[in-house]
Amino acid sequence: MPMRLPVSTKVEYRGVQQPSEFVNAAGELIAVAAKPKFEYATEEGDVALLALSGGQLDKCNPPVDYASFTKGETFHLEGVVVLQDRGSGRDSYFSVVSLVPDRVKAASS
Repeated sequence: MPMRLPVSTKVEYRGVQQPSEFVNAAGELIAVAAKPKFEYATEEGDVALLALSGGQLDKCNPPVDYASFTKGETFHLEGVVVLQDRGSGRDSYFSVVSLVPDRVKAASS
């Protein structure tokens, strides 16, 4: 049974990762859509980048429109890391639950 770990952290919008494409092992050309990029501080104090797909953000509650984000804007990100059982043949993944701008969160407090 997969393990589900809740995640709650502050992230900063850093712009959009440009669309790209690559050729997979079967020789097929795969298009990768543009993705909004965020940075966050790790527990060790390092800075890491996180690119989220539009599909991941479409599932947020409340809904988000990343086209309206401005570089440097901060957000509260909540989600779930799903770790699949070893040997299950399934990939582990991160599921976004909400991405709320800090300005909205402060206004509702």
